[in-house]
Amino acid sequence: MSFVEGKNVMIEYRWANFRYERLSAMAADLAQRFVAVIAAIGGTPTGLAAKAATSTVPIVFYLGIDPVKFGLVASLNHPGQNVTGIAALQAELVAKRIEFLHELVPKAAVAALLVNPDNPYTEPEARAVQDAARSLGLGELQILQASTAIDAGVYTGKILRGAPPAELPVEQESKVDLVINLTATKAFQVSVPIPVVGRADEVIE
Repeated sequence: MSFVEGKNVMIEYRWANFRYERLSAMAADLAQRFVAVIAAIGGTPTGLAAKAATSTVPIVFYLGIDPVKFGLVASLNHPGQNVTGIAALQAELVAKRIEFLHELVPKAAVAALLVNPDNPYTEPEARAVQDAARSLGLGELQILQASTAIDAGVYTGKILRGAPPAELPVEQESKVDLVINLTATKAFQVSVPIPVVGRADEVIE
């Protein structure tokens, strides 16, 4: 059975617009409305706010850090209670992006990372980037802070059909594609080495 908004499912939307202080009240409001499931797809802060708001309403998250470390689930295979979802584990990918950037612009001595200091994911992401920068011998890594201004649909559908979140293991991304846009790199006057192009899953010319 598929779900069609307005036909056999109604969706209550809440947007915090990156104002994390609003998340607790929004999550509590949804829990008090006895919704069937809360899809907390805005990252770690939304998942934590949803879990704090209810221990009974099923919650599906999508985030970029280890959900076990931040107390969202007991384990990946057996989340327990009312929470499950998808963990993209983006910190490792951020380090790979720094390595890739170094290959494209090997003479660059300074790199920058733009982060939101209010996001709990920022700390592990910044640490991973700093470690990668040190291993590559980058002269300087600047961390710039900006605190102002997907899919989790499959699991949400399973819960709406009656599956308990405690029995749905947390999914992890198993494949990441490298896509190189040669038109964009030329616009920035960056020459992509042939070995790097050869590793790409897709090349846009």
